[in-house]
Amino acid sequence: TQIEANTTYKISITDIEGAQLTESDVYLVDNSTGILHNLKNDSYEFTSDAGTFHNRFMLYFSREVLGSENNLESEVLLYPNPVNDQLNIFSMKSYIESIEVYDIRGRRMRQDIEEEKNSCALNISNLETAVYFVRVVTETGSITKKIIKR
Repeated sequence: TQIEANTTYKISITDIEGAQLTESDVYLVDNSTGILHNLKNDSYEFTSDAGTFHNRFMLYFSREVLGSENNLESEVLLYPNPVNDQLNIFSMKSYIESIEVYDIRGRRMRQDIEEEKNSCALNISNLETAVYFVRVVTETGSITKKIIKR
């Protein structure tokens, strides 16, 4: 944006074409605030000052309708990545049962258990700058994803 004052903007979906996409959920991730928003439910409003903000937003589409069955890779989101202090974890289809963070040598650094939630925020500010692996266990299975701690 080139407007120098804080201005409110809105991102929305007015039309989706294609049989497979009309059935899919469309999630917008605001990497600046850590918010995950389903654009199929309603518009997303945010405030921004003047400047260029590369990689502020990401779009995710649910893949169940697109042909993958029980694909945890696309159903569990970890953002932002790389991460500074707070890692957000979101499971689109099922509740999160546990979260484990491992360092590159396989040592468990942290474990959090969230009951009956699809999302949680994990404070990793006390971890050193490095590559970590996050194991997320949901009702439907488990997935391990790599994150970079800045």
